[in-house]
Amino acid sequence: MIAENAIGQTVAEFRVFGINSLKTLVDPAAFVGKRLKGIAIENQNLLLSFETITLEVDLQRTGGTTWFSKASAISSPVGPRLPTGRLLFADGGALDFSEPAKTKRIAFWIKQIDN
Repeated sequence: MIAENAIGQTVAEFRVFGINSLKTLVDPAAFVGKRLKGIAIENQNLLLSFETITLEVDLQRTGGTTWFSKASAISSPVGPRLPTGRLLFADGGALDFSEPAKTKRIAFWIKQIDN
């Protein structure tokens, strides 16, 4: 799984491009400073586990992840090749969640972990 390159990395920013893809009221900024502990597939969704929070991603049928060892924050959410979401890590790497269609059907659920 390509997303495994991100395990152990600390999140610098999480951006969702398209409010319809964010299916929770938890602020995506809650990931900043959190270290990715693990990745699993549950109920056909990608589950990323952090210290006190999880990110569940429904990639639908055509979505995928792309790992970049060096990337930057996307300053303007405009363009034909814009991902649906991006996890930018402190070391400069990034994990993009994207799909080939213009319609953004990928869904993100952010869940706090009760201790």
